[in-house]
Amino acid sequence: MENYSYSQIGQDLEVLKHTKNKKNGTFVDIGCYCPIDINNTYLLEKKYGWSGISIDLFGDYSHEGSNMQTLYESWETERPGSCVIKGDAVELDYAKLFKENNLPFEIDYLTLDLEPPMVTFEALKKLPLDTYTFGIVTFEHDGWRMDKEFIEQTRAHFKSYGYTWVKDIRNQDDVYIHESIQY
Repeated sequence: MENYSYSQIGQDLEVLKHTKNKKNGTFVDIGCYCPIDINNTYLLEKKYGWSGISIDLFGDYSHEGSNMQTLYESWETERPGSCVIKGDAVELDYAKLFKENNLPFEIDYLTLDLEPPMVTFEALKKLPLDTYTFGIVTFEHDGWRMDKEFIEQTRAHFKSYGYTWVKDIRNQDDVYIHESIQY
């Protein structure tokens, strides 16, 4: 099935490719920002019936497509079936959050995209990767502005939890697959 990508650099299409267009999958979107534009999970939710949790600080930014609603409010109108959480990704108790939202221990997709990339890495370190497994991960490292040492450090972290590096997308995101999950 041909799809239009809503994500910035095709992360959503990468997920569909690796999950073989899975229907009714689960996701965790850390740094979700807009509910539709440049969003890594919108296509999955709207066309494939996926569900999950989307997290962002949101700040005081307004969303032009929603009559100047705040971004957080725009999620309610544009993705009413989503569970969206306004919170600091490096302060959340993810094990508690996942349990309270009845997420399975094997989650299909994790996307991490915070600013700056060091904060994305800090949020990653807070995830209970020894308890929860993600089939596919897109991790924004912004290699175009970060040094090679930072990228190697993030890749080593993923590897230590059984994730295999698949590819780099435009020197911005790394794609990982967990060794235990087959689609």
